[in-house]
Amino acid sequence: MTDAIIKELDMEETKSPLILVIGQTGAGKSHFINKTIGDKVVKESSGLKSCTSKPEMVEVQVDEHQFLMIDTPGFNDTRRDTVRSDATILAEIARMLTLQTQLGVQLRGILYMYDISASRMTGDTLRQLEMIKRICGEHCYSNIMLVMTHWPKSLADQKANGCAVKEKDLRTEFWRDLVRGGSIMKRFDNESISAQAIVRTFAGKQNIVTSLQEQLAQGLKLSQTSAGSFIADARRAEEIDASPKSSQERERLERWKKDEEKLPDDIVHDVRKDIKDADSEARNNKRIPTVALILRWLISVSALAMGVSQVALQVE
Repeated sequence: MTDAIIKELDMEETKSPLILVIGQTGAGKSHFINKTIGDKVVKESSGLKSCTSKPEMVEVQVDEHQFLMIDTPGFNDTRRDTVRSDATILAEIARMLTLQTQLGVQLRGILYMYDISASRMTGDTLRQLEMIKRICGEHCYSNIMLVMTHWPKSLADQKANGCAVKEKDLRTEFWRDLVRGGSIMKRFDNESISAQAIVRTFAGKQNIVTSLQEQLAQGLKLSQTSAGSFIADARRAEEIDASPKSSQERERLERWKKDEEKLPDDIVHDVRKDIKDADSEARNNKRIPTVALILRWLISVSALAMGVSQVALQVE
């Protein structure tokens, strides 16, 4: 079915596999990509405020290996008035993975960025990490790279920040299941050679199909997938404990419930329609509709905001 739409639209394919870059706001996702490329092509944040408000794709070459890397908004994106719900994050990742599948692009792996300077592991971070595990499935753990960012250069600063203790806690407790399943932990020391070495690891990996992609291919609604069921269960568990919480917390849970109700019933159908619309838009503007071009356009399309033609004008 995937090949059919590419052939139907006579679209130029890409052999470059995809790497998805995810994590909390301030973890340094955009900075990592820029260091990998060796140039500042992705806007970076200068503090806790997020700069990546929508996914952005860049082409990266390390040695003779070419990859497509997607820089995603932080899970706790601060550019919005409210913290993004788990349902919003899931829908965004599901859309990117469905676009990748339908456009015949292979998924090579996921870079999960974590700020080692964080004072503690929050409940939100743990819950969202569990969602990522449900999205990927255990069979994909070996293609998840766990990157610890903001690693101090001096041993004195590392000791002062308790980096060794935090790293041990991540390996033996918070990331234990992932590490046992084959995920590799890496330190990013803020240098290009370090970023490229981390990305180079993917050159020796096989392409993967995540559990979420498999479940959507079986015809499940996004809310029925393992990840979709998990976020609903987690929200309901919070609701049970919400009575002593503030009205603000209860309002947040109600808003998150409404976001779950907005999850698309047939994301594959929606994405295929968007691909055809983008193909028409490219041809109307006398552009060659390559897979890379269409993917770059469509990852920027918000399900609630602008359409393909608006994005095409802004991205290019």
